[in-house]
Amino acid sequence: MPLEGAAVAPLDVESAMIEAKAMKATDLDILRSIPDPVAWVTRSGHEMRGDGSMSQELFDPTAPFRVASAGVANGTIECVGQLVSQALSTGQVQSGVLPIDDSPNSGRVELRVVPRDKDLVLCVMRDVTDRHRTERALGEQVAFEALVAAISTRLMSCAGEKLDERIEAGLGEIAIFFDADEAFISELSVDGSSLRISHNWERYPQRASRVRGQRVEIAGFGWLGPSFERSGQVYARGRGAMPGAATRQALVHPDDEGALWVRLGFGGELVGLLGLTWREHEPPPSDDVLGLVRFGADAFLGALKRRSVSLLAEGQAEVFELIARGSPVSSALCAARRLLERHVLGATVVIATVEDSGGLSLVVDPSRQLDAELESWFSELTPGLANPFMRAVATGESVLIADIGADARFGVQALPDSRFASAAVLAVRSPRSGRTLAVIGVLGAEAGVPATRASVQDSVVALVTVAVERHDDQRRLAFQATHDSLTGVGNRAALMERLGLALERSKRVGSLVGVLFCDLDNFKDVNDRYGHDCGDRLLIEVATRIGRAIRPADTVCRTGGDEFVVVCEDLIDAEQCDVIAERVRAAVESTPIELGEIRVPIGISVGVAVADPQLDDSGRLMRSADLAMYALKQRRSAVRAGEADSSQRPQEQIHIDLVGIETRAKLLEDSHRSRRVGSTPHGRDPLGSQVLAAMNNDTLELAYQPIIGRDGSLSGVEALVRWAVGDSEILRTERILAAAAAEGHSSRLTRWVLNRALREQAKWSAPSTQRTVPLHINLSRSDLLEPDLGGELSRVLAERNLDMAALVLEVKEDHLTHSDEARGVQTLSRCGFSVLVEGAGQGGLPIDVLASSQIAGIKLGTSLVGRIKEGDVLGVEAARALVLMGHGIGWRTIAMGVETAHQRSVLFGFGVDAIQGRNCAMPMSSKELGGWLSARVTS
Repeated sequence: MPLEGAAVAPLDVESAMIEAKAMKATDLDILRSIPDPVAWVTRSGHEMRGDGSMSQELFDPTAPFRVASAGVANGTIECVGQLVSQALSTGQVQSGVLPIDDSPNSGRVELRVVPRDKDLVLCVMRDVTDRHRTERALGEQVAFEALVAAISTRLMSCAGEKLDERIEAGLGEIAIFFDADEAFISELSVDGSSLRISHNWERYPQRASRVRGQRVEIAGFGWLGPSFERSGQVYARGRGAMPGAATRQALVHPDDEGALWVRLGFGGELVGLLGLTWREHEPPPSDDVLGLVRFGADAFLGALKRRSVSLLAEGQAEVFELIARGSPVSSALCAARRLLERHVLGATVVIATVEDSGGLSLVVDPSRQLDAELESWFSELTPGLANPFMRAVATGESVLIADIGADARFGVQALPDSRFASAAVLAVRSPRSGRTLAVIGVLGAEAGVPATRASVQDSVVALVTVAVERHDDQRRLAFQATHDSLTGVGNRAALMERLGLALERSKRVGSLVGVLFCDLDNFKDVNDRYGHDCGDRLLIEVATRIGRAIRPADTVCRTGGDEFVVVCEDLIDAEQCDVIAERVRAAVESTPIELGEIRVPIGISVGVAVADPQLDDSGRLMRSADLAMYALKQRRSAVRAGEADSSQRPQEQIHIDLVGIETRAKLLEDSHRSRRVGSTPHGRDPLGSQVLAAMNNDTLELAYQPIIGRDGSLSGVEALVRWAVGDSEILRTERILAAAAAEGHSSRLTRWVLNRALREQAKWSAPSTQRTVPLHINLSRSDLLEPDLGGELSRVLAERNLDMAALVLEVKEDHLTHSDEARGVQTLSRCGFSVLVEGAGQGGLPIDVLASSQIAGIKLGTSLVGRIKEGDVLGVEAARALVLMGHGIGWRTIAMGVETAHQRSVLFGFGVDAIQGRNCAMPMSSKELGGWLSARVTS
């Protein structure tokens, strides 16, 4: 540009000519030594030729370096005049850099002006294009490095939740520095198959061509690989220069004029791409300066890695804080879902919890519209393997779907919405119980299994596990605080709370409240005769029958032992309470209760009390009902003793005076109620003496049921006692054992069975199998109390030349609940006998007590095995857990009551050592067993 204030004096041509002619030879020698072009220029700006003439045009120092077709740059001539004027006026050398031509990328010429006298200067010209470009690049590099340093500082000092915002702001600063229209980062997927846009900045957001999560197949930019290996970047300028694969794979937009892709990664690792594109603005003519972007790429790569770690840590802290504060479980699960979504690009995350019924309940965020759309779909899923989510629940394993349209396992309706084409369904299993607590669905809109880093996935699964188990623990503790642990109905605390609230409401609205006090008749006889395990199962069934008989709004509670209390609210009148009480009695007494192989008739006494809203409180009302029930029991005892005729006695109404307050109580009695089969007024069993006579006469029989191992071999045979009574009735083992126990003959019956079985064992064991098949014998409670049972059994075996392996002893699970019997089991185990616990897993013994017992193995009970069926996932998992626990301790595991091929395959799949039941062989006589074994050997 022209220098301001420069004045051009008139040229004294004659003086200049004289000066030129008068130059000394030494001056000429100096001029010849200068390698660059030189020229004499007058004050007026005209060049002085060698012959002393002066050019007509103003001096142009760039002419020797410019091609003929190019024009002189604007302002060049004016700038020369100013430099000449300044040199003459100051007497000092002046210099300047001038563009060679008018093109945007013109080279540069350095002009040095040396004053000689008052009107003449010497101009020295030098092409400094390369130096100029180097200096300019150096300046841009310094400026860009300062920009990158500032961006890095902001990214390093930024909180984790602000990193996404700061990364995109940094991309914008780089784009503006290079006059680009868009800058973006694409991250490589975990499986290395594709890139997805993670961060994007647009100069014109309304015309944005990229969105977060947008997918780019890695196969579409394989052409980038060689260039990345050489320089770590690829630059394309002009629409024609854009590779077609780049346009098809969304690396560029069809209207882009230029694009730069820079590799993100350390060493040989490829993490992603950093890209710049130009559409409205002119892209740089070359990638010389753009190479600086590689410096910025490292800053963003570090931020991305820090972002992943920071988001994971902050997400974990958020979930744990919600759990610690006792927030709703849905809040913690929504936070865990957001954590996973931040690490899964281009996918939708859903979380559904497993309900007690086996169905799924979607975790809903009210602010997310998609949840409302998908909630009903999840609620309608039914247990099974036909859906990927329910399959994950049933198997406890993850289910991966690369393309739902091509997956033969499921139909196109297997995903919750048609917009999803792929999925990764993660099962969240409890490490304590092994059951599936929840499922996490990562749903992709395109083919290809959505994936994230294993550390993030495992962290989210662990967070969901903690949140759901904490919720279940809280719910279970709340339930246990107000419910009976055996029957599941309310306990005394729940009863008093509900009754107090009912009475308060009764005073406000004037409604009636009634209480039914229920007590089972002769329940102690059931425990004594059949064992506490049968007694517990009877109480569970009674609670179920009472629950079915009362109204939905009524509350049933167990207050202890065999006592149940029902609170009835909003009664129309006192007679309605009587009707409910009669329904309860009829429901309990209508049919005998089946406990395995025995059927037990049960009676129940129901005392009724209806509250006086103004006078009664909870305690008084309960005492009224209790007294009414007690009066009824006394009346019925008298009837059974012959003091009254129940067939002729009508129902009676008794008024009980409780501390001066008249409380109406109703006593109910069915005149045609059946008496318990086989019972006497004194609780003795008439079959007991007959069993003793049958043993003396050797008229009892033994049946043998084979136990089959996993390889199909005969693992053992259980001896079962039978007794034919009359021409058609055959009493089974449980009934015979109960009768013998009632009369104190259990130990004698055990020895009869042992001697008879060992005598018959010799008939079918040796010739058929060439080995002694272990004989399983059941021990009674009284057997375990024998002080020298182990020695006696050893002597019996020695007399028959048999070792201890020929005999396996089985005890009931509830035998171990008593210390004396448990010590008997320990003594037998120390003697070397194999002791199995029969009926394990049916609630008779806490699992920790069972695990610490000195036994050789367990037999899974029929109730537990019976739950192994299609659709009963909890039953299957309960059996699996018991088997795995047994194997972990070193026990042998046998399953009894196996009736179907499905149960057989599932149990052997768990690793059960042997099974027993209808699916293998029914109990048979000694002769039949010999033939059965011979047939197996022959086949």
